[in-house]
Amino acid sequence: MCLHRELCTQGCQYSKKTEILKCGEAKSHAYALMKAVTSFLTFNFFFSIFFSLSLSLNVEAGHEAVLTCASTSKLCLVMVTWEIKSNTSCSLAYRNDRNETKLNCSERMMWKYSPDRDPALRIYPVNLSDEGNYTCEIASDMGNFHFSSSLSVIVPPTVTLTSDKSRVAVCQAAAGKPAAKISWIPASNNSSEEEFKHGNGTVTRVSYIGWVNSMHTTVTCLVTHPAMNQNLSLDLSGKKHHSVIACHHALFLLLFQ
Repeated sequence: MCLHRELCTQGCQYSKKTEILKCGEAKSHAYALMKAVTSFLTFNFFFSIFFSLSLSLNVEAGHEAVLTCASTSKLCLVMVTWEIKSNTSCSLAYRNDRNETKLNCSERMMWKYSPDRDPALRIYPVNLSDEGNYTCEIASDMGNFHFSSSLSVIVPPTVTLTSDKSRVAVCQAAAGKPAAKISWIPASNNSSEEEFKHGNGTVTRVSYIGWVNSMHTTVTCLVTHPAMNQNLSLDLSGKKHHSVIACHHALFLLLFQ
């Protein structure tokens, strides 16, 4: 379909009934042009959406983190850089014409693959100082593209279960990130909890449960965390003196009511 009569050349026929110009060669040229423009706009729309996405990545401390960027295998790559803003700011860059990499970050950060094909960033081993924002920037014949990621580091807590004369059973999930959740089997209304926040972002939670009036011989501490789940049990059968004290206390209350 021709939008303007001037675009039509030989072979065009004008229909008064439909007010449509049917073109021969001009029509095919216009269609090819529209198709090319549509493909270009679709391509750029896809990449603008793709690179505007911001991803969140959770990685356990001591493990490997791989931060993805767009594949560069189908692009005429000029340069790709990673800008890292964590506890310390640094960058990793690759220049294609020189096949050259420049790095002022920790040696734990490097390309996962070849940057001219896939400029994914590898961090190993991950530690708490790596938390922050990571931006991949690509300069190519198709334009400049950005891809950002937010890295959060998970730290599993150290779990212990002990007995204490004043609190009786003490379950501790130390230095976890995020804070662990603690529950008990059997459940009790006599449990209480404390939380201690540390300067590095980790949290210690301590839960106490009184079992002196319980008929159960064991108590189990359940610790739930994104990096692990752990159950610890404590044998209460060897604490009979607590039960005796509880009986004496109950008898005293009965006598003086």
